[in-house]
Amino acid sequence: MSDRKSTISLSRLPTQEFINPTSNMKPTIEEKTALAVQKKAFSLAITSPASAQKASDLLHDIKEAKRSLTEKKTAMTRPIMESLKQVKDFFAPYEAYIATADTEVRAKLLAYETSTKVEEEGVDEGDGTEGIQVQNRRVLAIQNELLIPREYLVVDRVKVTKALFAGQKVKGCKLVEEKRLDVV
Repeated sequence: MSDRKSTISLSRLPTQEFINPTSNMKPTIEEKTALAVQKKAFSLAITSPASAQKASDLLHDIKEAKRSLTEKKTAMTRPIMESLKQVKDFFAPYEAYIATADTEVRAKLLAYETSTKVEEEGVDEGDGTEGIQVQNRRVLAIQNELLIPREYLVVDRVKVTKALFAGQKVKGCKLVEEKRLDVV
């Protein structure tokens, strides 16, 4: 690993100066190639069919430079990506266990809170669930996709929800209350 910065821009610079952020180091093949195509691009003037052909050839060179750089970058990052995949694969089952446990506890707490509220209308204190809030919120529930107007297809849930909240009627959809637990 080197401390070399990779800030070479292949786009046209306002001053058309050639930037070499690693001028005090021996240039790499990648750097030489990138700077060469950049220099050719800046010096290019298309004024005739011959110069247009040179521009076309330069585009082929640029395409090849991109391909080569991408290949080398991929070769360098592939081991890192494979390691990352192994780490993610290692933790995935445990994350799934935790997510399942979270869902299970939330469902049970919600069922308890709902049954408690029905039995003791409005009693919040002393029920043993400090730090938990049950909130009602309105969410979109699609009743019949065939009745939804064309302007809302491929069902844009955000657009439909906004329309419903604004009081508009959207066939095939309605806002329904859904309970959700928030840990506070």
